[in-house]
This record gives sequence, structure tokens and C-alpha cells, in this order.
Amino acid sequence: MPFYHCPSIGMPGPYPLPMPSKPVIVHVPVPSPPQRIIVPGPSIPVPIPIEKKVPYPVPVNRPYPVALPPIPVPYPVNRYIPIPGRDRLVPVPVPYSGK
Repeated sequence: MPFYHCPSIGMPGPYPLPMPSKPVIVHVPVPSPPQRIIVPGPSIPVPIPIEKKVPYPVPVNRPYPVALPPIPVPYPVNRYIPIPGRDRLVPVPVPYSGK
């Protein structure tokens, strides 16, 4: 390696001059089937469940009125009459004959 003396910089002696070297070839082992090279890719996004906080009360299905079954009576009846404004029927008794 040649040496170079540079008195203008004030260096006290010769120093080695960098020279370009030959290219260095490094042999890297390659897997025999190139299809099996696994390259890490981006991860698959997984949805995260989000709980929504509802700021108002959620409407609930209200039960609708249903007609009540007839009230059992200890005497025989022959017909029922409806009561206005109510969802029920009132039995009308049959006159008792006493026989």
C-alpha cells in the first residue's frame, strides 16, 4: 500500500492512502425449492367488537291486551255480555228452575 506525506496539513509522517480493493463475493446458501421461501407479510386484520352505549332508552315491545278467559260461576250460564272499555266478558246467569 503506498504512503503519502502531506506537510501542508501538518501531519508528522506518511499515512496509508486508501486504495479501492477487489469486489468481495460472499456465497449465500439458497434453499433448493424457491417456492418454500416464507416471507412475513402484513397480519390479517381482525375486527374488534365495539360496545355501543345508547344514550336513550331502547323501546321495548309492550304486551298487548288479551281477552281474559271466562270467570267460572257456580250456576249455569247461557250467554256472555261484553263490558264496554274492558277486555272481558261477564256471564249472564240462567234463571234457576229448582227441579
